Amino acid sequence: MYTLKVGDLLEHDGKFGLVTKVRHKSFQYFICSNPKDNGAFFDLKKEDVYEHIDSGNCKHHLIGSTTKYRRKRFTDLD
Repeated sequence: MYTLKVGDLLEHDGKFGLVTKVRHKSFQYFICSNPKDNGAFFDLKKEDVYEHIDSGNCKHHLIGSTTKYRRKRFTDLD
């Protein structure tokens, strides 16, 4: 599991969001595939996003196929 970076995709229920900003305590993402909220920006706390990723409710897709320059994220399971 790796930390989120600008350009990564988040997938939830077949809908995609593109991470546009990484802040100290939050992420900003842009909805790409939801007709109702298409083109909208949303802010979420980092701990909430990582909680959803760890539980399997949300998938994290890396930019490209490489993990170069990525930091591993340690969870309670590690």
